[in-house]
Amino acid sequence: MIKLSVIDGAPAESIELPEDVVSIGRSARNQLVLKDKSLSRKHCEIAVVNGRYLLVNHAKTNGTCVNGRPVGEAFLKPGDTILIGRVALRFEGGDSNAEFQNVGSKANFASRKRGLIAAVKRRDPVLYGVAYAAGLVLSPILYFVLR
Repeated sequence: MIKLSVIDGAPAESIELPEDVVSIGRSARNQLVLKDKSLSRKHCEIAVVNGRYLLVNHAKTNGTCVNGRPVGEAFLKPGDTILIGRVALRFEGGDSNAEFQNVGSKANFASRKRGLIAAVKRRDPVLYGVAYAAGLVLSPILYFVLR
């Protein structure tokens, strides 16, 4: 369970979400929908990873900040302030007994993002980064060799 409180930019409320992966954005497909034009349709996600809470930014324009610092990914702790576009949230924490054994659950990344790349990205971000960089380097070479 992930607990958040809206501090500023939207009607103040406390939110408890029972999922292990919570997406936040403007779209109705998100578990937490915030009607603010500064948010992307799927702005960010908070996921339970090895009993810790990981925030992953998906926004390309207005970004996500944790405690005033722009982030791509960041582990959260209770009391952290999350700025999503113009909406400020406070991360209250969640159930600490949610562990990595929930990998097979339907509320997991793998159930929403199929394929090898999503599995590698979710399980080992460093390996995903290396594979991504290798793809960037090799794609122009392959283009000129195979054309």
